[in-house]
Amino acid sequence: MVSLATLSTTSRTTLVMISSSRSSDIPVSFSTATVYRGSLSGFQRGLSWTPERQRAEGFAERWHDPSQGGGEVFEVDVSRGNVLVYLQHRHETEVILAPEFIGSAAIRPFLTSP
Repeated sequence: MVSLATLSTTSRTTLVMISSSRSSDIPVSFSTATVYRGSLSGFQRGLSWTPERQRAEGFAERWHDPSQGGGEVFEVDVSRGNVLVYLQHRHETEVILAPEFIGSAAIRPFLTSP
């Protein structure tokens, strides 16, 4: 069973709260994906992620100064069932992942190619 509550919809923003026992019914633009998070080094277990690597790199850049802890980009593979909220705003996509998934997920640092 799927329970969806569209919290906000405008011409530029769609916010959908998702609760589902059948992940195939969730209106997310992927069935599985790698998502990214830019944050302070060592703080990879947050709930807010994006499928846009460059957007995550921008967030990590905010913390680039080592006196502020340094920034880092993390990645994790997710499926629709791990997504609680899917937000599309202008040219940005954000996914809020389930806390129980983040607690045990195989999150890894994103390593750029040489």
